[in-house]
Amino acid sequence: MPHSKSPVNEYDNSALFPCMFPHLFPFGLGGVENPKRRQPVTMQAHIKHLLNLNDTRFQTDGTLPFVAMNILQRCQSSKASRFKVKRSSYKRINELLCSAEASACDAIIERSRQNGGYAVPQNAEEKQIFELMSKVNIISGDVPGSAVTKTRIRNEIRSLIHWLGSPTFFVTINPADVYSPLFCHFAGCMVDFETRNPDLPSDFECRLLLARNPAAGARFFNAMMQAFIDTVIDLDNPKGGLFGNVAGYYGVIEAQGRGSLHCHMLIWIEGSLGPQALRDKIETDSQFKDDLFRYLEEKISTALPQNDTVVSMSAADFIEREKDEPHPCTLRCPDPRTDDDFDEE
Repeated sequence: MPHSKSPVNEYDNSALFPCMFPHLFPFGLGGVENPKRRQPVTMQAHIKHLLNLNDTRFQTDGTLPFVAMNILQRCQSSKASRFKVKRSSYKRINELLCSAEASACDAIIERSRQNGGYAVPQNAEEKQIFELMSKVNIISGDVPGSAVTKTRIRNEIRSLIHWLGSPTFFVTINPADVYSPLFCHFAGCMVDFETRNPDLPSDFECRLLLARNPAAGARFFNAMMQAFIDTVIDLDNPKGGLFGNVAGYYGVIEAQGRGSLHCHMLIWIEGSLGPQALRDKIETDSQFKDDLFRYLEEKISTALPQNDTVVSMSAADFIEREKDEPHPCTLRCPDPRTDDDFDEE
């Protein structure tokens, strides 16, 4: 493939992706940020659309998601980055910027590469470069994964704590994607959702599907989180959700070592007491203590649905599944509208 000395423009270039991925855009059409579109579509919205198509060739391509994420993050970083300096240093920084030599910057970069990221100024021009770097701070806001984004998340949590008080629950939501019929459906498998125990690929094949199609895993995680928020939290229901009337919640998404997503969430319940007030109430009011324990035992369980066996942390009490026994996460939950044996309690 011929190459040019000049790099290709990655911004506002509708021919970029068809040229990089001819096997995905065989007719050279469908590139992102096409100026001929009647309705402008951003690159992020276009890539999201491609990764949600029933045609899984975009999802299973081993390069497209990473290239698109790299371009989006660098574009967002270049647009969101700002220089922050002290007002008293404006004049000096202006002098340093006007007198900075490109050759001095290149020499510092080259020595830094040779010495593992460490370099010492060797002349007056290089000392000016180091002085400029010490007086200018780079702020990269609204860039996923940046230090500024993490600081913003912490500040938002602190604001909620200041407004609603201490959170009532800290929960970790970790959907079992490799055992889920819904994930297999998003990955392109034919799944019969009418049966309570659908026929799914083997555990190894499901893990292989997840490794080859992480977009399907992300779609499954999004569906599970949306179901948890709409059903368990149910913020808009005046009667409350599973935990009662929820005053607020805040979740942060992380990735496991194998790439699957999980969410750490703080939940605030209306009328809940602070840590010290709760402790004092438990010590002085036996009826409140009994009601609190009864509430926790009703909402928090160490047993699987429709199973009275308590899950133990002891290895000796762990019961291994039979070879032909389905994993509990693959079973469809009972439907109160159609299942006659559904226990309303």
